Amino acid sequence: MTRLLSIFLLSAIYSFAAQAADPAVAKFEGLIKRASLQSAALGEPYQDKAGKWRKTTIRITDVLYDVKKTDSLVSPLAGQVAFTLTTETSEWADTRELAKTAKPDAKSLPHRYQVRLSYGWRDGVWKFSRGDSEFRLVHPLFADDPPLRQEISLAAYEKEPNATLFAALRGWLYP
Repeated sequence: MTRLLSIFLLSAIYSFAAQAADPAVAKFEGLIKRASLQSAALGEPYQDKAGKWRKTTIRITDVLYDVKKTDSLVSPLAGQVAFTLTTETSEWADTRELAKTAKPDAKSLPHRYQVRLSYGWRDGVWKFSRGDSEFRLVHPLFADDPPLRQEISLAAYEKEPNATLFAALRGWLYP
């Protein structure tokens, strides 16, 4: 009888924990969707000092994520997401309108970042904790070059918020 009661209690606790995690997982999936859309929307043209216009197109692909329970009382769930972020810069244009439809610049190599971000579930919201990226130029000449690694943190973002990688990740760092 005691064993049966123990099994019942364990299954009830597990069921409760699983139900509590479901809204958190849904919110994590929502965070990923919103941040991906926000990154893609950053392709607005910008003007250089000489008055010419261009845009950077940002694509998020190969998104993988996971949510796991932790031993922490403060942050009982941990979320990780990994994805590929690719940027391409357009040819220069004379006006903002022309830059919106400009094709990628054949002389400008696409940049590809493999991004990994970690989050903690605290007080009913997901909070960014840390991350890293590996950067490569997309070209056969650079295929054998080792990737450039970069730490992703809120402190690093605050130092260079307009750097291409950090601008593309703004919605991921501040969900």
